[in-house]
Amino acid sequence: MDEDGIGTVAVTAVAALALLVGLFLPLFTVRYAPPGGSGVVNGHSMAAFTETVSGWQFITTAHWTELLYVLALLVLPAATLIAWRAGLGAAQYVTKPVMALCGTLVAAGCLLVLGLGLLARPLVMPAGGRNAILSSLHADPFTSGYQLTAQTLGLNSPPTPDFLASFGAGWFVLAAAVLIVLIALWRWVAYVAVILAVVLVIFRFTDPALLAGASGYLFPVSG
Repeated sequence: MDEDGIGTVAVTAVAALALLVGLFLPLFTVRYAPPGGSGVVNGHSMAAFTETVSGWQFITTAHWTELLYVLALLVLPAATLIAWRAGLGAAQYVTKPVMALCGTLVAAGCLLVLGLGLLARPLVMPAGGRNAILSSLHADPFTSGYQLTAQTLGLNSPPTPDFLASFGAGWFVLAAAVLIVLIALWRWVAYVAVILAVVLVIFRFTDPALLAGASGYLFPVSG
């Protein structure tokens, strides 16, 4: 595939349709299923429950930058095709790097980090209980209390027995859609990854506070 051709943009447009579908599918499900239908968590009695979160619900309750990245992946392919039909084919040299950036950030800062958190067996119930689960999944997985790896390091509370998560179809559809974008724009993705790495390393050694702030905007689920 000619990455500098409009065919690549057509591929990203197909990926955008898959992304749109995936947003309205279940992203993940969390279940608290103690024996007898209830248990004691954080000193309080809690009934069994099942909570399913769609991709759209997750994205729209996250940091605003996360929603911005997803909207860019949805809109820019169609906008680029329209511009090309209007004789503005050079627009792709602006939209392609932006799509590569957004795809990289959604893959690394959202789907990957969230996926690693959901793999924990069992999870850790947030201090706020059931109503705080979604907000806890938007926080840093290494301090929010749902990543088992962090628990072994003593960074959060012990795992909650019988509290588990499973991936929904939406996670796999979204992952496939983003992967298509990254493969189609692999050269731009490589450029973006190098630039991001250099910038973050500079921030790390010049101003750690600036690094923390930048990470919060670039990788909202992990910061």
